[in-house]
Amino acid sequence: MHTATALRERYRIDYWDAAILAAACAAGCDTVYTEDLNDGQDYGGVREVNPFADCPG
Repeated sequence: MHTATALRERYRIDYWDAAILAAACAAGCDTVYTEDLNDGQDYGGVREVNPFADCPG
């Protein structure tokens, strides 16, 4: 919860997105797939990838 709050404040993102990133970091993940954050951005060691970024349409 403390890590999520720090991520939220640092990157100015929604708390629940920050909680997912904090959980991913704690689990040793280096990538999170979501369309809710900035594609390719590193959030404290966890990189966000938008799985729909290259979809036509």
